[in-house]
Amino acid sequence: LNSASSTFNLIWDTTNPSTPTVLTPSATGIYLQGGQSYDITWTASTDTNFGAQPIMIEYSLLGNFTDAVTIIAATENDGTYSWTVPSEDVSTAKIRITATDLASNTATDSSDNAFTIDSTNPTVDVSPDVITNVQISKDAATSGATTWQWTKVSGSGIVTFGTPTAEDTTISTDADDTYVIKLTATDAALNSASSTFNLIWDTTNPTVSTLSPLDGATSTSL
Repeated sequence: LNSASSTFNLIWDTTNPSTPTVLTPSATGIYLQGGQSYDITWTASTDTNFGAQPIMIEYSLLGNFTDAVTIIAATENDGTYSWTVPSEDVSTAKIRITATDLASNTATDSSDNAFTIDSTNPTVDVSPDVITNVQISKDAATSGATTWQWTKVSGSGIVTFGTPTAEDTTISTDADDTYVIKLTATDAALNSASSTFNLIWDTTNPTVSTLSPLDGATSTSL
């Protein structure tokens, strides 16, 4: 009649974790630059039976998660994860976060609004070169840009831009020289491109030398 016994704990858990609400990216009008780092954030989920890494993060380029791509299958429930944005060009992307406890109960949330991933630089062209001695109006050709910045790259004088943060501007300078002028165009995702042209500023008159006849001399044709 000798006997022995053993016990174990059975935790019966049918309760889902609290929802890990996506904070970023979730607002309207978000543009992310492809290939760059971006912090995905969420409100930390709560559950009495979480493991050490209960959070899964996914993204969808279509926004409906039929094409879901796992960013990380299991990470800490600390409310933030640094993501390298894929080099895509879409305007319908979303993030989804799923919290799963040790009993496989889950809670999920996704971005409230689609965000844009932009991996393409704007185009910009400020050719041709210019030779002048008066203020010029420079009309640039750009596409895909939302901000512009004109700058002097080289040249000895002070260059004055009429509208230095506009696509087109007037340009003048205060000293004769050859100047390299640059326009940088940047889009909403902070992709940028630039173009330069040479501005030759010349206010010096030519000189004329008289070789003949000499002063006081006369010229006779035979």
